Amino acid sequence: MLHHGELLKKRVGEVKPDLQEFAKALEMTTQNLYNLYKREKIQKNQLEIACNFLGISITEFQLTPNSSNKAVGKLPQNPTVIDVLKQRIELLESINDSLRDSNLFFQNMITKQIDIITEQQKTIIKLNEKLKQQENDREENKKIDK
Repeated sequence: MLHHGELLKKRVGEVKPDLQEFAKALEMTTQNLYNLYKREKIQKNQLEIACNFLGISITEFQLTPNSSNKAVGKLPQNPTVIDVLKQRIELLESINDSLRDSNLFFQNMITKQIDIITEQQKTIIKLNEKLKQQENDREENKKIDK
């Protein structure tokens, strides 16, 4: 069985985060963080927070090495697990593509809005110039009338 606490401790040692900030993100004291390293199983929500904070993937905590593969982080040779992981990868790639498309869509929308605002600014500048000219003309007309 994969020992979550030991793996987390190993990843913390590699990433070297500020432990007080890390413990705060997990809503615990630094001492409780050290106690967390001793736990064989860590709750999924805590693992998600920890992995997000450390910038690592939660999947390595979800793999259970089989008897022929005791190394942490290596994929088990179980075809069903590999198939599931391949499906997850395909799903994530699909989500990534959708997000990329959405990003392009929003970039285009923002560019169009910027173009509209730029045109409106030009119109406002022209109107202000006309107003100034009209004010100048009124001033001159007042001087002529006197």
